[in-house]
Amino acid sequence: MPISLAENASFFSFETATTVAVGGGQLFDIFSDIVLYQGGCTLADGTNNCTTACLDQSLALRNTSSIQNCMVYPVISRLIASNNLSNSAADLADRYGIVATANTTAISQTLAACFNEACGHCGPSIVTGPPCFSLDGHFRIDLLCFQKARNTTLDLAGIDANLPIHYEIGRCMANNTEISIDGPGCFPDICLSIDTSVNPDVGGIGTFISYFMQIAIALAAWTLLRFFDTWTRNLIFCFMCPFGFSRAKQKAVACQKRLRGSSPHAALKTALVEFHKAQCYFMLALQIAALVALGAGFKVLEPKSYQQLFNNVALVGDVSIGGFLLVTFVLFCLHCEGMKSWYAFILSASTVFVSIATFTTVSGFRPSEADVQNPSGNFNSCGGNPSPTKYCLDPFSYSNGRFQYLTSTDGTFGRSALIFSLVVLVLLFVDQCELFRPRDDNNFDSRDDNSLGSRNGNGKQTRVNGYEWLKMWIKDWPAWSRLESWAFLKWIWLDTAERAIRSGTAILVLAIEIYYLVLLSNLIINLQSIFFNNGTTANSWSFGQIIAVTIWLPSLVEYIYLMSRGMSIGSQYRLPKPYHVESGQAEERTSYWRLAELSRGLESDRR
Repeated sequence: MPISLAENASFFSFETATTVAVGGGQLFDIFSDIVLYQGGCTLADGTNNCTTACLDQSLALRNTSSIQNCMVYPVISRLIASNNLSNSAADLADRYGIVATANTTAISQTLAACFNEACGHCGPSIVTGPPCFSLDGHFRIDLLCFQKARNTTLDLAGIDANLPIHYEIGRCMANNTEISIDGPGCFPDICLSIDTSVNPDVGGIGTFISYFMQIAIALAAWTLLRFFDTWTRNLIFCFMCPFGFSRAKQKAVACQKRLRGSSPHAALKTALVEFHKAQCYFMLALQIAALVALGAGFKVLEPKSYQQLFNNVALVGDVSIGGFLLVTFVLFCLHCEGMKSWYAFILSASTVFVSIATFTTVSGFRPSEADVQNPSGNFNSCGGNPSPTKYCLDPFSYSNGRFQYLTSTDGTFGRSALIFSLVVLVLLFVDQCELFRPRDDNNFDSRDDNSLGSRNGNGKQTRVNGYEWLKMWIKDWPAWSRLESWAFLKWIWLDTAERAIRSGTAILVLAIEIYYLVLLSNLIINLQSIFFNNGTTANSWSFGQIIAVTIWLPSLVEYIYLMSRGMSIGSQYRLPKPYHVESGQAEERTSYWRLAELSRGLESDRR
C-alpha cells in the first residue's frame, strides 16, 4: 500500500478531512493511496513527527491538514504492523514519525474529544460512554476494505445537495460482497449547527426580495409587451378564424394597432425605461461593492466558516450573472419597442462590463483560512484552537483550492449567460449605431419621413443602422423576382423580401427570448437555493434592506400614474414650459412620443 505526500492545502474542509481519510484526499479516488499533508505534523522546531503532534490537541486540531494526518494515522499504523506498506510508503511514514506501536486509541480520543465538545448534544464523551466519534470503527472498516479489495472505490451514498452537505460514508465492495459502512453519526450534526447565512448587505431578507422583485418586474414587463404586440393579435386571430380567415386577420391586425398606439402601451414603455435606469445603477453599486469585498478577501463580509464564505461567494456570483443577464434582457425589450438612446446603452454596457469583472474575479477566487474569522469561543478539548466548525464546507463546493461554484454546473450556466449576454449586447450596439450609408441614393425621397434612408430637415442624407442596411441589401437581391412564383415559399412566408425579413426577424427575436427565459429560470433556481437553504430570517430587516426593496417602487408608481392620468398629462410634470408631450402617429409600430416646442417665435418663423 503506497502513501503519497501532498503540499499543505491552504483551503481544506473539515468534511473532507474527516470523511476521506484515504483516497488521495478526493471523494471518488481509488483506494490505493493514502495522503499525508506536509504541514500537518510540523512541530515547533520544524521537524515532522505525527506521533507527537497527534497526541497534542493544540497541534492535532490547529488546521484541517493536521486533522487529516491524524485521521489517517491509525490506518497507517496498522498497515505498518501488518506489513502492508510499500517500501517508499514505509520510509515516508518513518520520516513523519508514524510507528506501529503508537497508541492509536489515544490519538482517536484526541480528535474525538474536540469533536464531541464542539458537537455538545451528540452523545456521551469517548471516555465515559459510547462515543459520538469513536473513529476507531471508521478506521477498522477502512482497513477491512484495504485488506479485501485494495483497488476498489468508495461509493458515497446519501448525498444531500443542500448546503451545507449532510452525508454518510457509503459502501465498500469487496470480492463481490457489499460491506456496509456507517459514517460517524455526528459529523453532519457539527456542520449543520453552524450559521450558514450570507452577509445581510449581500443577502439579507430585503436584498433577496429586491433580487426577486427585479426579475419579476422584468419578466412581467416582457409579458405585457408581448401581450400588446403579438399575443393579442394571435389570440384574436385564432378566436375569429371560424368566422373567416380574412375577417379574423383584419380584426386581429386592427386590434393590435389600437393596442400599440394606446396609452397603457406607451406608459409601460416609459416606466420600463425608468426601471432600466434604476436597475443599472443598483447593479453597478452591487458589483462595485462585490469587487471591493473580493479585493479584501471577503473579510468585510465577516464569514465565520468556510461554508459561510462559500455562500457569500456563491451569491455574489449569482448577482454578477444577474448584472449582465437581466440588464441586457431589459435593454433588448426596449430596443424591440424602438426605445433606443445612447444614454441607456452606455449605462447598460457599463453595468455589463463591471458585472463581468465581478464574475471573472469570483470564478478565479482562491480562498484561504485567513479569509474566515475564528468562531467565538475556543474549546479546551481542542487545545485552544477554534471550533472545527470553522472548517465546515460541502466537499463538492471546491476543487484544487478553488471554489467549484463557477467551474462546474453553475459555472456552465454562468459562462453561457455571459457569452449570450455579450452576443446580445453586440447586436444591440449594431441596432444603436447609425454608421451605414444607404445602398442606393436614388431610392430615397426626402419628402418621406418614414423612409429608412430619409434626409433630415437640412436636406442632408441620414445614415442607417446595420439592420436597416441589411434589409436594403436583402431587398436588392435579384432572385426575389423568381422566388415569388414558388408556391412552397409563399406558404412559408419566404416568397418576398419583406416577408422573409419579417419571418427571419420574428424567429431571431423568439430564439433570443426563449434562451433568456431558460437562463433566467436557472438564475431564479440558484437564488432560491441559497435563500431557502441558508437561514435568511424574516426579522432581519434594517435600513439597507428597506432601501433595497423600495428602489423599484418609483418605476412601478410611475407606471400606475401614467396609466391613470394618460401620457400627455402624466408626463407634463417632468418638462418645463414651453415643452409638452405630444403623441405621434398611432399607426407607427413603436408608438413614438416626441417633444414639441411651442415657442411662439419659432412657430411664426415656420409660417
